[in-house]
Parts: sequence; structure tokens; C-alpha cells
Amino acid sequence: MNATNDTTSASKLASESVQAVTDLTKKVVDTQLKLTQEYLDAARAVLSGDADKVAAARTFLESAQREAETYFSRITELSVAFGSGVLELGDQVTRTVLDEVTTAAGHKEPDKEAKKAAPSRARKATS
Repeated sequence: MNATNDTTSASKLASESVQAVTDLTKKVVDTQLKLTQEYLDAARAVLSGDADKVAAARTFLESAQREAETYFSRITELSVAFGSGVLELGDQVTRTVLDEVTTAAGHKEPDKEAKKAAPSRARKATS
């Protein structure tokens, strides 16, 4: 194992992760700003002129309720999928580590067996 390569690799991974989170945060903020502007524009259009305010309000409430149900249903599906993915990843990583440790320990076992066998052979020779 090369500590310098491991450190460089970990540093690169951390940097990429920070960049990904930064990019996502920027996208979230940009999206929220855009949606806020669109809501303000829609509210101005409804509140000014000859718009049917009652129909617009009713439509808003019906649409918001319907889409809230869709939103929470999808969030639940995404949460389950995400949780399952995290569980599978954890299992895979843990199994890889355990396999490598088991393999490494397996290479040590013959040495222990040889040491255990050596004294018994010596005892047999002296008998």
C-alpha cells in the first residue's frame, strides 16, 4: 500500500465531492430563484387586469394539493431507492474489506500451521 498515492487519491476524491456539492447547491439556489420569479410573475398577472381571481385561486389550490401528493409519493420512492442503494453500497464495501482481510489472514495461516506442526515433529523425533 502506498500512503502517498492513497492520500492523493483521497484528496482528489474529497475535492471532487466538495465540487459536486457546490455545483448542486448552486443549481438548487438558481432553481429556487427562478421559481420564485415565476410565482411572482403569475401572482402579478392574476392580481392585475381582468383576470378571474376566483378561478385562479381555485386552480392554484387544486393543483398545489394534487402536486403535493405527487411530490410526497415520489420523495418516498426516492428515499426508499436511496436507502436501498446506500445499504447495497455498504454491503459491497464491507464485503470487499472482509474478503481482503480474510485473504490476507489466509496467507498467514499456513505460517501458523507450520509453527504448530514443527514442535510436534520435534517431539516425535526425540521419542
